[in-house]
Amino acid sequence: MANSKLEVRVLPDKTFGLIHGKAGVISYRDGRKTSFMGGANESLTAWRLNYELVWEDDSEEAVEWVQKAFRRTRVR
Repeated sequence: MANSKLEVRVLPDKTFGLIHGKAGVISYRDGRKTSFMGGANESLTAWRLNYELVWEDDSEEAVEWVQKAFRRTRVR
């Protein structure tokens, strides 16, 4: 974050209520991009008791969809 390569947004509860999910786009140095959504709690309890899910898609459509959703959540 210190070198401006990562942008993080935390939305207040009053905007959307409780949201636990995560989404993002990873941009590689060679120009490729991939998108992800979901979250996996790495604790032993989570893997035994919860349903953990991470979705990843490197298609142009998926990357653009996640980027559009990210831009829509800009809190002013």
